Amino acid sequence: MTLTTWATPSLHNGVSQQPAPVRLPSQSEDATNCVFDLASGVRKRSPARHVARLSETPLDSAHIHEINRDVSERYVVVVTDGTIRVFDSLTGAERTVSFPVNSDYLSLPEGVEPADAFALVSVADYTFVVNKTVTVSLDAAGADATVPPAFPDYYLPRGWHPYPDANFTNTAGTLRGVKQTFTDLPTEDDDVPPVEGDLWKIAGYDQDSFGAYYVVRRGDVWEETVAPGLVNRFDDATMPHALVREADGTFAFRPFKWNVRQMGDDESNPAPTFVGNRIVDVFFYKNRLGFVSEENVIFSGAGDFGNFWRTTVTDLLDSDLVDVAVSSNQVSLLQYAVPFNNNLMLFADQTQFSLNVDQLLTPSSVSIDTVTAFEMNTAARPVGIGNDIYFATETGRHSRIREYFVQEGSENSTDAADITAHIPRYIPKGLTKLIGSSNDDTLFALSAGSPELSVYQFHWEGDQKAQSAWSRWAHASSAARILSGQVLDSELYLVVSYSDGTYLERIDLQDGRITGGLDFEVLLDRLCEPTAELSDDAQHTTLSLPYPVAEADRPNFRLILGTGLIGRQGALLSPSTYEWVNASTVRVPGSAAVGGVYGGLNYKARLDLSEQFLRRRDTAITTGRLQLRTMTVYFTDTSFFRLVVDPYGTGSPRHAEFTGKIIGSPSFVTGRPVFESGDFTATLAAHSKDVRIAFENDTHVQFHLQSIEWEALYHNRARA
Repeated sequence: MTLTTWATPSLHNGVSQQPAPVRLPSQSEDATNCVFDLASGVRKRSPARHVARLSETPLDSAHIHEINRDVSERYVVVVTDGTIRVFDSLTGAERTVSFPVNSDYLSLPEGVEPADAFALVSVADYTFVVNKTVTVSLDAAGADATVPPAFPDYYLPRGWHPYPDANFTNTAGTLRGVKQTFTDLPTEDDDVPPVEGDLWKIAGYDQDSFGAYYVVRRGDVWEETVAPGLVNRFDDATMPHALVREADGTFAFRPFKWNVRQMGDDESNPAPTFVGNRIVDVFFYKNRLGFVSEENVIFSGAGDFGNFWRTTVTDLLDSDLVDVAVSSNQVSLLQYAVPFNNNLMLFADQTQFSLNVDQLLTPSSVSIDTVTAFEMNTAARPVGIGNDIYFATETGRHSRIREYFVQEGSENSTDAADITAHIPRYIPKGLTKLIGSSNDDTLFALSAGSPELSVYQFHWEGDQKAQSAWSRWAHASSAARILSGQVLDSELYLVVSYSDGTYLERIDLQDGRITGGLDFEVLLDRLCEPTAELSDDAQHTTLSLPYPVAEADRPNFRLILGTGLIGRQGALLSPSTYEWVNASTVRVPGSAAVGGVYGGLNYKARLDLSEQFLRRRDTAITTGRLQLRTMTVYFTDTSFFRLVVDPYGTGSPRHAEFTGKIIGSPSFVTGRPVFESGDFTATLAAHSKDVRIAFENDTHVQFHLQSIEWEALYHNRARA
């Protein structure tokens, strides 16, 4: 037998379910609570830090929306059947929401879940709320009226549509008549001169394809107006409402001030196609507010978010509303519109479309074309990350994720690659939300009610993908149900439901964060800083937690010392000494915890390696016998990991642990965590086809695994 070695320089490509011989050396059998980084290697994910309790009752069926107003103001909006609530994302404090106008717009039919029934988009201080179950209609009571109802002044933000004089209404009962051209109108020199309020129709000529329009006499001039006797106003009760941030930081929820038809008639200026239908999505694109309804996408006037009518019928203005249908030979009911990469993607259940525009989005320059035809899971809204957009599909009992992209070249081509082709049975069926982070090149896939996230990390080098890593993040509490989330400044904010209520938690996505005054990050879920009270006899300390800990989670609860006790900073208080007074109060011996302590639930990170092979030109050699002798792992800034070796794959493993305590090292200090960089070698003594090898970390301190190398005896009776 020949003694040989092999090195795997990186483990950055996550999980693969392909046969072991065809996997990349950088891919693994499985990975839980791991982060894959091209620079720092594999590490344990950051903890889910406790922010605040949002509600004392579970909000499992609520629709949750995030508002990112600026770096200092971010909110979580919770919409349920009949009400809407707002919470500060940074503190969890609830903000006041007033309902100055009585409205049933948030009410849902029996059996409809709020999570599926609403769509929201935020533009500056306005969040437009769409109830997908409501059919939009015109207000018959507003016939012949061209003035919106009175609303507070703040409903007219600077730069928005200048609505007509509130004192003007079209009072003409009938037409005075029809004129062929504008020059045929009466003048002051006629026997019967025009008077205030005279209304005429200008018919034009068929041969010049000029449409009819209407003019009214105001003062000494003729002004374009609307035909008499029409219903010109939307029924506000059926149109999207607005959640408005007030100047004092509170919010108001009420009908929005939508503009009315002021020009033309039903032929020259028809009602937008969402009238008589349901609006199912709302978005903001190229300075226009947009709605999705049936097979149409409808954009407001440019910079005029409340106007869905033409502002003149004598000319087609670039700034006018845009109402365009998809181009398809089958019925394609649109579900979502997602802006990304200066483009707009539209999604139906079986087809994907792209909005084609020139430099400007105008009524005369827009079309919608089919780009791909894949079935999709309509419960999970697609999400754009950088130059690509991701959407979910389902096959059997599992989900798949497709990555839509435009291939630049002599001719732009599009495709939606299956980025889960190598893990076809990894992501559960029933995804309800996709969450993207452009700063961190990360996608999170969530099944509502699950304590786990499917995580995809990727990295592009030019037009080549250098990393395509899937893994799972599992919450430390099996009772946790993750409802929703959003990434803000490289922090993943999660809305998590427990039996006692709904909480806001956040996970740092960047490496190198620290906890409090410590020089490292404490890795405990539901991480918090309990308040401490020393007993009168100074024999024990009582700690009060900001949440109750269920009995099933108490064995995983840990307390970590802060900086108060010199020489013990970051040390673990032995769990065997914890005495639970009640669900949110724990008592420990002595006074060490008075100087500051961190609490939370312990969670395990585990990386299961693929079967190891010798390789020839990146091809695995599957013949012969490979008897593994030792494995060396190279690490940086690491305090603990455990190498788990199951020689026969029977579930009887042996362990070798690295604890950071290296004899002779200047950083070797007892009583608190120590972080080292170097290498660690352990004995394997196993056949490569039988052995199962994994790295674990079930402590509150970090590891960074860079690469592995093994030594083996290899024998092959055949010559290569």
